[in-house]
Amino acid sequence: KGNDSIAAVTKVLREEEALEEAIEEIIEELGPDAVPGDILDTADELHEKDEDNTEDKTDE
Repeated sequence: KGNDSIAAVTKVLREEEALEEAIEEIIEELGPDAVPGDILDTADELHEKDEDNTEDKTDE
């Protein structure tokens, strides 16, 4: 039970770190004048591409 809790916390921390890195990349790509709406739109587009890639791998 304790190991499951540790694994769950570790997974959340890794996901949080990956999210922070993705946001930094998006802001860098959009430039210093990026507004939150642009950042969210870009994040949505990247998420959709990632889902498409995952579906393609599942189909193979």
